[in-house]
Amino acid sequence: MDWMFSNGGAPSSVLIPLGTYYNNQYYTNDQCSTNLEELVTQLQADDPKNHSRRLGLGFIDIINKDLKPMLIGCFKDEPAIFRSAVKLLVGITTPIRCLTFVETSSQRIHASTIICELRQLLYRAKESFLDARSTRAIIAHVEILLEHPFLTMEETRSVNFCLALLRNVLHIPERPSTSHPQMLLAQSFIDHTTYNSQQNQIVVNLFAQGLGPLLLKLLDCPQMDEWVGTVTQVISVLFKGRSAESIRNRLGTVVEISESSEEEDKSSVVSDNIDTLRNMTLSSSNSSTSSKRHKKETKFHQKKRRIEVRLELTEEVSKLLGNFVVDFMPKGYNTLVGGLHQQSLRHDLDLPMDQAQFFWVIAYFLGFAPILKLDIGHFKKVLDIEILSYLTWRVVRESEALDGNTLRLVNKESNVRRLHRGVTAIREFLQMLKIYSHTDSDESRGFEEWSRLLHGYLPAMRDLRQSFLLLLRQFNPRFQDRQYLRDLITTNHLLMLTLNRAAEFPAYGGSCFDLKEHLKQFCTPVIVAKYGIALSDFRTNDPVVNNCIFTFLQHVNVDLGRIDLLLDPVIVRPFGQIREEKFHVDKDWHGLIHCVLQTFERSQPNLYHQYSRAMNELFYPESPTSTETMQNDHLPVFRQLETNIETLLCQLRDSGFHRQLDWIQSSLLKTCAAHLGTYDGRNFCNPIACLNQKKKLSCPIVPWTEVEATALRSNRFFCLLQQLDLLPISREAGFYPCIPQNWTPKIMFKVAQIFGPIDQTMVDFDLFLVKNVTTEQSHPHSLLRKSTAHYLSDSLQQATQVNIENEGFLTRTPSPPHLSSQVLDWIVDQQASVRGSKPKGDETDETTLSDSE
Repeated sequence: MDWMFSNGGAPSSVLIPLGTYYNNQYYTNDQCSTNLEELVTQLQADDPKNHSRRLGLGFIDIINKDLKPMLIGCFKDEPAIFRSAVKLLVGITTPIRCLTFVETSSQRIHASTIICELRQLLYRAKESFLDARSTRAIIAHVEILLEHPFLTMEETRSVNFCLALLRNVLHIPERPSTSHPQMLLAQSFIDHTTYNSQQNQIVVNLFAQGLGPLLLKLLDCPQMDEWVGTVTQVISVLFKGRSAESIRNRLGTVVEISESSEEEDKSSVVSDNIDTLRNMTLSSSNSSTSSKRHKKETKFHQKKRRIEVRLELTEEVSKLLGNFVVDFMPKGYNTLVGGLHQQSLRHDLDLPMDQAQFFWVIAYFLGFAPILKLDIGHFKKVLDIEILSYLTWRVVRESEALDGNTLRLVNKESNVRRLHRGVTAIREFLQMLKIYSHTDSDESRGFEEWSRLLHGYLPAMRDLRQSFLLLLRQFNPRFQDRQYLRDLITTNHLLMLTLNRAAEFPAYGGSCFDLKEHLKQFCTPVIVAKYGIALSDFRTNDPVVNNCIFTFLQHVNVDLGRIDLLLDPVIVRPFGQIREEKFHVDKDWHGLIHCVLQTFERSQPNLYHQYSRAMNELFYPESPTSTETMQNDHLPVFRQLETNIETLLCQLRDSGFHRQLDWIQSSLLKTCAAHLGTYDGRNFCNPIACLNQKKKLSCPIVPWTEVEATALRSNRFFCLLQQLDLLPISREAGFYPCIPQNWTPKIMFKVAQIFGPIDQTMVDFDLFLVKNVTTEQSHPHSLLRKSTAHYLSDSLQQATQVNIENEGFLTRTPSPPHLSSQVLDWIVDQQASVRGSKPKGDETDETTLSDSE
């Protein structure tokens, strides 16, 4: 029965027969479990325009009147009712950002008002769990289930729901404080976690009830894969608002305590501290009536005392979290990250968590390993080359999504957050590799062989080092903060140092890394300008950050001989300020600063020209041979574009697109190798192609460099990609060109042959595997049936696609008409990404491209 509909939309507890109180004891109804499940179903079907059922449940205070008594009274003897109550509570406490809102012009209540009411519902929900009996029932129920040798599917779901409920409750923010304005000054010196008194009290209760050991036990269960994602979320909300640095500062003391005390002693100490804090809180709240002296205390002093109690409670929570870290790192961290990684590789499964939390687990906890003096065996699954490969793959995917969302005016906050956490996770990985490679202590023993292998793999990871070129080029100060830029620069610096160190080890497969050749790709006005942005904060930058910036600029000047790039005002201005202010920098950089400023002063007559050219190249990157302006305010117009693939290739080569065509061919061959299984067991050789193949996704052809990116804004280049079916089918499918997931290796090889001859030295696989097409290699275009003349109207109605059913020939069939607008969207996005860039040889859009044959 729909209880909202039957009562005319007015919520009423009478219509929800769940139970009743008698003599201060709650008794459930005979149909309680059935009715709870019905409420869960109705809540899932709630109206997104007004969320009336969710608000109705809050209006009748179902949590305090029914659900909390069920948790307390049913967790042991009536597990079915307990599980249904937990499931409903999970639905009610769902974060607002996870709900769907639909607003229409005719509705009476606006979404903002509904959100405000839902927020009040969540405040009340969190406050109800201040009762320690509620959380104790949840912990006890899970412990009872884990006593079973084997869990049924229903019991496994129950564990997950219990964890999800704890996650939701801890995630709910506290009701805003209504402190008197005079108190704000007194509170300004206190850390922001101080006033999370409700959160702190719940955390204290949970650890006193055994949450820490329970989480470790869950990670040691055979069914761990079923709830590893939810366990991660619980851990993340436990540490919400607490920096890793603050935990590190405590670990020395915590380690001493853990080494000198048994587990039982620590539990008794924690319990004693909790009791003391509770007594202090009770004493504080009743201080006005306990004695004449307390009666004379002013309201200000009472509030001050409460602040002191909260500070002590915050201190206690920090100690509890430190103790948890000491236990978690050697007993659960390795298992948690390994489980998350294995699940993330499955194509048929999405983790029940944001990918940013996977990055966070690595970045937040990995730095604790050397402080706790852990040996490599305790985090071997974390410091693994496949983890680094996965991080690289995810970062590139987030980069593509951010590029697309930037142009489509879509909310970019999630992309920016995930990208930043991905970069910090890579930084922590490289930092731990460096620390354990240089540490001559007990914990580093046995790491030598592991370190040798990791260092040997890194030179083969081209995708990793190219990703930082992509991210620096992509950085946009409008929605990415300076801290991200600093982390990006320091991580790239750390990667270069690690690759230099890798030269001391045998390289995997004979791979070699040329630092100078790699840095040449960074010698562009766009990349140097990003370093200049970071340098402008030299006064507040950490000395490590400034050192990374100066090291890069020194390479540009000395090793690469491109001092002209350093004459940009974005570099010269902070250099001048450093000299004028006599700001302390390492003495090694004084020569660089003097050289750049002296050269700049000599070129003062050309100052305006230098500045104009630099700014133009910063916002309008140069194309392969020249730059012409192009109107992008309107859709590109193609007037009867009539050509075939061979003609397009000739025109593009004549226009100077050799490197860009080689880039497409190389991407096809690497993806072909991945699909042939060439990199099985060594995804690090080509993470982008391998992991997309493993996840059954189309493989993006990533434009790492500015030259590759500007090619995608050429109309002719676009037409070539479109004719070869190398464009995403929609904006949602991707922003970069891509190789369709359902192409076979032979088709990829055939298409790669179109770009030029292929010999064995160009590929990582045996050409014999695709030998049935190599006999035609001298005439690659014979693989294509001669294209009939086709015309692209203003809406590109005659878009074409590869027919993959016949592997003997690469035939062409008309695409469905509805694809034309999607293809058009893609080229508009690419052309809009950098306004004004157009390669030579691409006449205006109103020019007809004719078939040269």
